[in-house]
Amino acid sequence: MDVGSLAFGIIALTFGAILVITLLTFGIIFWVFRRVTQGIEDPALTELKRRLADGEISPVEYEVRLRALQHPD
Repeated sequence: MDVGSLAFGIIALTFGAILVITLLTFGIIFWVFRRVTQGIEDPALTELKRRLADGEISPVEYEVRLRALQHPD
């Protein structure tokens, strides 16, 4: 094995390691972002669910208002 091929191998391994570390870092950031934002719910939807559970509105009215919240136009 000559010095040129050894140097090429070291450079290839270095770039490969950098690529793997970069992909893992972005993957972890994406995973954390999804976990944090997954638990956030619209306050209007929370209130609508509460009103249904308390019997203040009927299931039919709940569906109408839910559709209005999801598609405001």
